Amino acid sequence: MKAAELLHNDVPPILPEESMEKALSWMDEFMVKHLPVVKDGKYLGLISDEMILDHNTLSDDISQLSLMGRQYAVKRTAHMYKVIHLMSSHLLTLIPVVGDQNDFLVYLIESLNEHDCITYRF
Repeated sequence: MKAAELLHNDVPPILPEESMEKALSWMDEFMVKHLPVVKDGKYLGLISDEMILDHNTLSDDISQLSLMGRQYAVKRTAHMYKVIHLMSSHLLTLIPVVGDQNDFLVYLIESLNEHDCITYRF
């Protein structure tokens, strides 16, 4: 099973010029701890609720944060094993799926959980 078969798009990516307060609000609304940061269709990195809370100034833009890098994304052809490994080893609640030119496509969300992994027959 490839990443492209597990895609979701109900959590919008956030722009670097958006406020950290808005990002936290979206995280709460969509029940995730991470959001992809995208500018002009390009994936820039991930932010986490912990990064925002450590920053202490919710009115600041997302661009004030050091984003979690591109290693926290997978290509659409990535195997499910890689997705599971990245999500579990970095405790990610979602993982962006990017195209060949680092174009942001969509993301995989933590609903790819233990139950899904156990019931999926490899």
